[in-house]
Amino acid sequence: MLKLLGFIIKISVFSLVVIALSHLVQLRGRTVSDQVKIQMAQAEKAEITRSVKKFATESVPSAVTQMVKDSKQGAARVSNLVKDQVVGERLDLTEREKVKNLIRELNSSDSNKHAKQ
Repeated sequence: MLKLLGFIIKISVFSLVVIALSHLVQLRGRTVSDQVKIQMAQAEKAEITRSVKKFATESVPSAVTQMVKDSKQGAARVSNLVKDQVVGERLDLTEREKVKNLIRELNSSDSNKHAKQ
């Protein structure tokens, strides 16, 4: 447990050092964090990001509706199976009662035979 806690602290300290250095170290007259911001802004303007964004906005809602439809169908199947199982258990209970009654009758008739002898 202490090793895990030590590992988490080491990772946190390392992350803080990297973030601090990215704000201090300058490459080509700009800090690393500024260069990352500029690169991200340029990437957002690229055609590929527009096409990916368009694909995501078109396909995700249809995929979600399909998943909802499939989950509703799956839920209906499960509820039907549960209903069938409950009916089967009810039948099993009546069959159990019949077997218990038969055993009682056999025991009572068996005891009557022994009483007569």
